[in-house]
Amino acid sequence: RTAHMAMQVLRLLLNFAIDRGEILHNPAIRPGKYRSKQFEPWSDDAIAQFREKNADDDQMLRALDIGLYTGQRRGDVVSMTAKHYNGQKISVVQEKTDERLWIPVHSALKARLDQKKQFMLLVTATGKQFTATHFGHVFHDAVLKADLDGLSFHGVRVTAAMKLAEARSEEHTSE
Repeated sequence: RTAHMAMQVLRLLLNFAIDRGEILHNPAIRPGKYRSKQFEPWSDDAIAQFREKNADDDQMLRALDIGLYTGQRRGDVVSMTAKHYNGQKISVVQEKTDERLWIPVHSALKARLDQKKQFMLLVTATGKQFTATHFGHVFHDAVLKADLDGLSFHGVRVTAAMKLAEARSEEHTSE
């Protein structure tokens, strides 16, 4: 957002220069989108390593599965409650887009969610609801515990999208 705001200000300044006759055209009219950071997808080995090193942390394993099998942003994940899960689908209204989604629940995620019932699908060590920021820190600590520095929860979302695309591709090639 900061980069886009900077480009907007630059365009205004260059348009001012055009109006004063200082320059002939504005090179900042169509600069393209700025991409600040690419998020590394998680390999199957990284997922297995995370599970192994965090085997004693049900909430972080649950978080990983929710991320892998729903592909949702961390803000949406931490707001999911038991009433959003009916045993077959998870309902979520995305914070960023305000879109309601019904996501079919993968059998691995179903097993994780049915294993331990709690009001919030993810809770802190004290049983309270995570904020997105606090969840990000706790998940990052679990990533470091697994010796996977450089990976993030957003990378789990990237992995979910890649796996979904691969599944659709395999589905189309088998027809």
